[in-house]
Amino acid sequence: MCNACEAIIVEVDRVVKKWRTDEARVIDAVATACAVEKLRIYDYPPPKMMKACRDVLDDGRDELVERAFLENPNAELVDIARKGGGRQLV
Repeated sequence: MCNACEAIIVEVDRVVKKWRTDEARVIDAVATACAVEKLRIYDYPPPKMMKACRDVLDDGRDELVERAFLENPNAELVDIARKGGGRQLV
């Protein structure tokens, strides 16, 4: 999984935690996952991560992330994202 993809899953999970079935909370978490202040802890500079993060969420893929959380409330999505193969940022 690409670094930006992993960051999205980690940041959304950090916000929603136990409330994965709360649609409004999940939608808000996905919408704010690419905020530059959240991306300072990752391997790439925040501006590059922010661009890659936004690119990942374009074209309706934000809805895929939302559905992943809403439809799989007990899945270990962060573990899956971290084991995803380590594709590079771009």
